[in-house]
Amino acid sequence: MPAAARALVPWLLLGVGDPLLSVRMQSKRALRAVGPLAVPDAPDGALPTLLASAALDERWQTDVPRFFEDFVRALAAHSPAELPRLLALACPPESALADLAGKAELLAVRAALAGALLACRVEVDRTARWLLILLSHADLDVRRAAADALAHFPVEPRAPHCD
Repeated sequence: MPAAARALVPWLLLGVGDPLLSVRMQSKRALRAVGPLAVPDAPDGALPTLLASAALDERWQTDVPRFFEDFVRALAAHSPAELPRLLALACPPESALADLAGKAELLAVRAALAGALLACRVEVDRTARWLLILLSHADLDVRRAAADALAHFPVEPRAPHCD
């Protein structure tokens, strides 16, 4: 189960940022169940505490980017080998944009996740390039999410970590 749980976590994180309340709530519920299996080295209770906040349900537009940062910080500290899974989902190849056409809300959530990866300095060049591509997207919310995420661009790129 831990391998299967690890594969689900990035997708469930996107669900936490979904505009639909029921999707956010069920994604959080599933993350509470599989998160500790996916990040076995995290201290007991760290991920359930992170996922317990009702603020993600009520103030998701402002709280999801912060939640993503906290989650990426926990992964960077306790299971850094899992960061490439998040990176692959948050920053797919540019060729994937055609597959994501008409999915502006999903792109905006991916941009927020990419911002969390930037905050932790995870593959800064790749992450920033993806966000720059999203800055030219036709949808205003996608461009706004990409711009907000780029606010985390580090002045001096370093090894993955969070301040």
